[in-house]
Amino acid sequence: MVPWTHYSFLQMVMLTLINCLKYKSFSDQQIKKLAFLCLELFSTLHAIFGYSIENNLKGKVEYLVEEMERRVVEELKVFLQYFAFSLDTRTVPRHLHLKERNLDLSLQRMLLWSDQRFYAKWK
Repeated sequence: MVPWTHYSFLQMVMLTLINCLKYKSFSDQQIKKLAFLCLELFSTLHAIFGYSIENNLKGKVEYLVEEMERRVVEELKVFLQYFAFSLDTRTVPRHLHLKERNLDLSLQRMLLWSDQRFYAKWK
């Protein structure tokens, strides 16, 4: 359960996410599923309460939707930890590396491996 003191932060994150997804023409059903996933995220990844909405979370959602063109609901259902990884130093470089090679990996496989293992495997 999310502590009451974090309610306004949670509300801001949810509204930011919903507005971003509505702008991207996500269906109401998809947005509902993502809202429930966010609640799960907040209950399991407590560090997220220290993240900036504008400077961290929003950019990660936008990159996932716009640049990576991922199936957001399905991917986040399996790998909510996506939000814990650095967009600039981990997600973007690895996504671009794979894109240059026409490879498509799950978020989990793309982000969990160490740099050494990842770049050795996907030369």
